[in-house]
Amino acid sequence: PYSRADFTVGILGLGVLGQRIAESLAHFDFPLVGWSRTQKELPGITCHSGAAGFDACLRAAKVLVCVLPLTPQTSGFLNRDSLGKLAQHKMSAVLDAMESDVAKDRDALTAFLARCG
Repeated sequence: PYSRADFTVGILGLGVLGQRIAESLAHFDFPLVGWSRTQKELPGITCHSGAAGFDACLRAAKVLVCVLPLTPQTSGFLNRDSLGKLAQHKMSAVLDAMESDVAKDRDALTAFLARCG
């Protein structure tokens, strides 16, 4: 059993869908971090943006929810390098809730999830 306070949920994409997910999870008292292309200020969520913010969001998250739209800029966003930043946690999960090509590196995703057990 994990304490909710130690189970940070990261949300990639803080548009309408990401904000709704954050609002829903806030009711359960999970710490929330999020990343978006542009800086946002949202109640109850530590918001990040840009390359450094992307890394900070990944490193903080034990669970990662990706609701980034599939665009030329996000295609392949979740790859061996970005997933490796999550691997420091004993338990991490990646939920690609939108277009699957955001996580184009299927081998990296499969290997990462296998390591998480």
